[in-house]
This record gives sequence, C-alpha cells and structure tokens, in this order.
Amino acid sequence: MPGVLQLLSSTGAFGIERVAIELGLHLKERGWSAHIGALQAPWMRRVLVIDEARRRGLQTVLFPCGGRRNHRAVRQIQDYVEANGIDVAHGHSYKSNVFLWLAEGGRRRSCRLVSTCHNWLTDSIKLMVYELFDKLCLNQFDHVVVVSPQLDQELGQAGVPPERRSMIDNGVSLEAELSPDERGALRRSLGAGDGDSVLMAVGRMDPWKAYDRLLEAFALLSANDASPPCQLVLVGDGELRAELEERARARGIAERVTFTGYRRDVGRLLLAADQFVISSRKEALPMVLLEAMGARLPVVATRVGGIPRAVGDAAILVPPEDPVALSAALLSLLCDPGRRGELAARLHARYQARYSRRAMGEAYISLYERLMD
Repeated sequence: MPGVLQLLSSTGAFGIERVAIELGLHLKERGWSAHIGALQAPWMRRVLVIDEARRRGLQTVLFPCGGRRNHRAVRQIQDYVEANGIDVAHGHSYKSNVFLWLAEGGRRRSCRLVSTCHNWLTDSIKLMVYELFDKLCLNQFDHVVVVSPQLDQELGQAGVPPERRSMIDNGVSLEAELSPDERGALRRSLGAGDGDSVLMAVGRMDPWKAYDRLLEAFALLSANDASPPCQLVLVGDGELRAELEERARARGIAERVTFTGYRRDVGRLLLAADQFVISSRKEALPMVLLEAMGARLPVVATRVGGIPRAVGDAAILVPPEDPVALSAALLSLLCDPGRRGELAARLHARYQARYSRRAMGEAYISLYERLMD
C-alpha cells in the first residue's frame, strides 16, 4: 500500500487545506495510505486543517516547530516517514517545502518529494524573501505541480526544468442538494428577504481578495434603480473584517451586506446563493470557484490567475480594481435570468469534466506512480 504524507503550514482551513483533504480522501478511497501533517507553531492552540482531516477519517500528525524546536521537527518528520512507509512527501507551502527538504533532501531519501504551488503573494519584503527561498528549495524537489499557467511560467523562470514540473487542476467534491425548505431557511439566516437575490463571495478577508472594491461595486449596484433587490453575503474572516464592516456602514449598505465569519459549511451556503462573485487582485485557482461551478451558480469574476482558464467563456470576467465594471457585470446577470441559467449550466459541465475530486486525485496518483517507478 503506497503511502503519501501531505504537509501543510496552516492557520486555517481554506483553499489549500481543502485541496490536501480532498486529495487525501481520494487516495484513501483508492486504497493508498493517506496522511495529513501540519507544522504547529508555539502560538497555535488548534490547527483547523488537522481537526477537519480527523473529522473526515484521515490519518493526521502534528509537528511542533518554531525556534529551537525546528531541528526536532525535522527529525520527527524523518522518523514519521520511515515509521509509516511514506513513499511520497508532498508539500503545500513554502514552509512545508523547506521542512521537507531539510528532512529528506539532504540525504539519499527514502521517499520522493513533491510540492504543489498554489500561489505566491508578495505584498511585503518578508513574503518576497520567502518566495525566493521557496523557489530555490523547489529546484531540489523531484516534481513541482502548479495550478495555473502563470505559476508554471514563474517556475520556469526560477530554473525548474519542464520535465520536473506539471499542471494539475484543483478538484472538489460537492454537497448534497438542499430541499426548498432548507434553502429558504438558510437564505433567511443569511439576511435575505423572500424577494432578494443572494450574491455571495467566499474567502479570507485580506488585501488580495479586494473586498473593498466589491463593497464599492455593491454600493453602486444598490444605488441603481434598475437593480432588483439583493443581499451581498461575504463568507470568511480575516484581518480586514472590521475595516470592511465599517466601510459598508459608511457607504450606507450595511443592512444589505451579511458578514458570516468563518464557516465550515461553504458548500451548503453556495447552494443557497443566486450568483457567485470574485473580486480578487490576484488568484491562482480558487477552490471555491470550482465549488460554485459545481453548485450551478453563474459567476462574475476578475480576470486574474487561473480563473479565465477555469471558466472559459461561461462566465463574465472584468478587470481587477474596477468597481464600475464589476457592478455593471453583476447587474447584467441580475436582470437576465435566461443568461444566468445558461452560464450556470455551462460552468457545471466544465466542473464535471475537469474539476472533480476524482479528476484531480487520478492525476496526482499518476504522477506519484511515475515518480515511484
């Protein structure tokens, strides 16, 4: 039974963590030994991805790290790999990549090293240094997976040769359908009235998601007499939440905007929405976009990262940092139910063909088997 250890450095349970869990579940279904590991800094009381992985029945392990414990964490990773017959160690972030390289790269290792590059967000000198160090480290891995053409180009520029990199699309499984009564109750809990259309965005409230631009677009939409009544639902939490709530109050739209905070039932929430929106300044391939496609939602998104490739011509794309264009795109779909249904059906077909958990899992299994051979 082949063994795979996926290692994360995580403070939440967001897109990257979801990829790891979905992949772990598929590996387990196929008879592989699937392990989810996480680096635990001293200040972390809980590691949400480990909680979720345990809830889903996956094997889990924590590696305490930080300061003097870093050397011990490296040794613990080595011991875990050997004790559990791990054939592939798979990192999902710069920090996990570094620890895997220190544990397995400096010796004739017993397992193969793989990493998935989900995104590099360089809004500070510190993160720019991390990105540079990560790219140097990835040159020593057996294989590097990217989730968008832009990241593949960056890896090539960083010196990772074509034969040691490939692109594998993220994949998700979907929630069961909601009954009409369940959907109605869920919509009311989100602040939507019976005649409202629910516009939903999901993600961490950080500068890259550009929720400030989304709130500006929604304010323009709400002030437009041609717009049907609607409720904007922002699912997620983060350092900008209080600032965004204040911005909604200042623009006079606070009663029409619902901040849910962090939620584990994102799949169910999407089934209660009417349209999905992404306002990001930078993205790779958002997992929640794939969930929205699978939930048969029409999508309005910014033209960044892997989004255009994922949606093709089945969504409305607008430039980033343009609230006027974003507002106009949202209004065009709100006022055209026929087009909403057509785009939603086409997006769902794209999800089924390319972005299911099975499609992603089989692609990774094929890669693992090739490396093990």
